[in-house]
Amino acid sequence: MTKNLKIVLGYFIFPVLIVLIHAFLLFFTEFYRFFPWFDIVMHLVGGFSISLAFFFTLVFLQKNNYLRLDSLTRFLFVIALVSMIIVLWEFFEFLLEYLTGMNFQGEDIMEDLFFGFFGGLIGAVSFEFFKVYPKSK
Repeated sequence: MTKNLKIVLGYFIFPVLIVLIHAFLLFFTEFYRFFPWFDIVMHLVGGFSISLAFFFTLVFLQKNNYLRLDSLTRFLFVIALVSMIIVLWEFFEFLLEYLTGMNFQGEDIMEDLFFGFFGGLIGAVSFEFFKVYPKSK
């Protein structure tokens, strides 16, 4: 595996960790039954982590001259990618619910979409505004 690919894959460790924590709590505990509000927290953190991974990836690609984006385009691209992942995640939950008969969707899918998007928006705005960039290696 090339050095650049390892660096980019490293940016996705945080979102993958969030998914694993969510899956563990969902499948192996009754955590969400006792703390249903925590699903909102997970969607916020999930959206934030996805925006971090894509933002850092785009900045890395720009620093290595693979891509040229101005700040606004990068911001909009990150928001679009976060939105796509959130919708795909909800489709995945629907499919799991359909195949297993378990309730993964909860009561309000729009709430899940909103908080995932809002977490991504917080991340994208923060990274652009504070110029948070990955360290060069």
